[in-house]
Amino acid sequence: MVIRAASHFYEVVLPEENGNVVDILGQNAHLVELFLAEIPNNELSPLFSSVFKFVHKNYNCDVAFCASIHSEMKAKLLEKKKALNFKDYYFRMNWSSSSKIASKYREEISPLLILSKNNHTICFKNKERHFFRIFLGEKEGQEYYFLFSNKLSETVSVPFVSQVKKFLQTRFKLCCDLEVLEKFKALVYLDDVTGLYNQRKLTMDLEQLSAIYQETGAPFAVLFIDIDYFKRVNDGHGHLVGTQLLDDLAKLLKKILRESDLIYRYGGDEFVMILPNFTPENARSIAERILRAVKKEEFLKDSPHPFKLSVSIGVAGVPAHAKAPHELLAMADQMMYTAKSSGRGKVCMAGELFE
Repeated sequence: MVIRAASHFYEVVLPEENGNVVDILGQNAHLVELFLAEIPNNELSPLFSSVFKFVHKNYNCDVAFCASIHSEMKAKLLEKKKALNFKDYYFRMNWSSSSKIASKYREEISPLLILSKNNHTICFKNKERHFFRIFLGEKEGQEYYFLFSNKLSETVSVPFVSQVKKFLQTRFKLCCDLEVLEKFKALVYLDDVTGLYNQRKLTMDLEQLSAIYQETGAPFAVLFIDIDYFKRVNDGHGHLVGTQLLDDLAKLLKKILRESDLIYRYGGDEFVMILPNFTPENARSIAERILRAVKKEEFLKDSPHPFKLSVSIGVAGVPAHAKAPHELLAMADQMMYTAKSSGRGKVCMAGELFE
């Protein structure tokens, strides 16, 4: 049934199939099951690549895309009474079987995504090709679609397209669910006050970097940072003020880091930084920069009680001062206490006399 003519396309809604794999595909059922088993559960690109190989092998489909469009934008475009300019690309290309082919058919894709108000599987065709559009699902406000195409001289069975749709939608939902699960797993390694990594993650990362050092000889350094006189803040102004100061200091420390550096709240008013591929001498210069930045900063400046803070920092590195992770952390901690006992607001590096 022809529903709408638009930009030389004709839109045809494919009937839905309710049967199982064997009922729909008969002798081809085992092919689908084999191809399902090879695809990772939590990655979309391998999923799309595998589906493309399958439809290409069985139905000579030589073009495939995954594209998405924002749900609100699509709704607004559908409300427009004037003709849409499909050269204004309203969608995001997430994956394609070929970048050259994707570029060639960009103008073809916009009506495929925009013109249908429902999310049924749709078959479009022009003078040369079939285009099949399968709605995958929604993710973060975006509607995701998988599209594949072949020449008019080739045929594609409706049951086959329906089965591909069923499989893609199931796997897409699984990928989205696993992404959410990964985010929840990440919370296990985050400090709930500052949003920094916690002590559990610190232990894991130190073990990993130690293993990398054993394999490649790549050095790394640790900074152990403690806020000076922080107990006076909690005792004099309350724990809510203290908590806000911890969060503000964490944000300041993150600004100083490189992208490859790691920062953790160790506990209380203590923070730890790991600097991969840094010698202790390089790490000391970062520690001095932190001292200056903290002393310069005015914390809670919009509150009735703005604060000036200072920190004491201990520095130690692998392989200069330790080989095992627990030894490295203990050495940096010891140097931090040496800095405190020597007047606070200072840096002390293992292996040097404190000035």
